[in-house]
Amino acid sequence: MVLGCRTPLVLRSAVGHKDNFYVVGECYVPGIICSETLLGPLQPRWSRGCLSNRFDVIPVYMHSNTRTQNNPILGPLPLTWRTMYGTWDEPQEAEAEHVDDMRRLWFENIEIGKKSNFDPRLTPEALRERGVDIQTFNLI
Repeated sequence: MVLGCRTPLVLRSAVGHKDNFYVVGECYVPGIICSETLLGPLQPRWSRGCLSNRFDVIPVYMHSNTRTQNNPILGPLPLTWRTMYGTWDEPQEAEAEHVDDMRRLWFENIEIGKKSNFDPRLTPEALRERGVDIQTFNLI
């Protein structure tokens, strides 16, 4: 898994350069596509899927009658961040209750006004704090 990529990548090491890798391409590997390699498996009776509506295909987590776009493994956001939905031009603070109204989620640092499509709980620093072995290498 390469941080910042939505899918796993196949890499080929560059001969004679131990920290350099060529990107072969994206791949699908059952059991690691939903960040399990970084965070561990979902809790029992939780599942992950995608729902389509008139706006987009929305990744969701499901448990009994609960549907949420928020990964239940991650826990709360850092204090200066909040989850937002919709577009940056038309933000919504609350997650829609009905699938037809769901919009993609994104994150905003309310202290500095930074907007990001990437979850601040998945930065290299935050993952290291969780005990994940993060390695740095060069893609060529």
